[in-house]
Amino acid sequence: MTYRILNRAGIIACLVVCVSCAQIALMSVTPVIAMLASELDRDTASAIVDLEKKQDWPGMLRLARLQLQREPGRADWWFLQGYALGRQGKHAEAILSYEAALRISPEDQRSWLSLGQSQSELGQTERAIRTYRQALRYRPESGWAYLALGISTRSRV
Repeated sequence: MTYRILNRAGIIACLVVCVSCAQIALMSVTPVIAMLASELDRDTASAIVDLEKKQDWPGMLRLARLQLQREPGRADWWFLQGYALGRQGKHAEAILSYEAALRISPEDQRSWLSLGQSQSELGQTERAIRTYRQALRYRPESGWAYLALGISTRSRV
C-alpha cells in the first residue's frame, strides 16, 4: 500500500516537473537557461528568456552584472555572466565567472559543463576533460557530463 502511494506521488511529481519543463522548452531556449529560469522569480526569468530568444548577449551580460551587484554571493549570477561572455566568444573571461560560480556552489552542473565547454573552445582539451571528470564526482548520474567527456576524449585522439 505504501509503495503504491509513493509510486503515485512520484508519478504526479514527475508530471508536474515535465509540464514545467515543457512550458520552458516551448519558449525555445537552451536547456541551461531553461534550468536557470525555472529557479528564479517570474520577472527575472522572463527577462533572461527574452534575452536568450533575441540572442542579446550584451543585454544578458548587463543583467548578470546588475544582479551580481545586488547578490555577489549567488552562483546563478556568476553562471549567467559566464554564459553571456561565452556566447560572445569571450571564453577566458567566461571561465573566471564559471569558476566563481563553482566556488559558491561546487555541485552546480551547469557551471561545470559550461566551464568545460569554454575550456574546449580555447583548445584546453585536457583541462576540459578534468573539468568533466570533476563534474561527475559531484553528479555521477549526469548524462550530459558523460557525453561532454566522451566528446572531449575523442577529440584528443
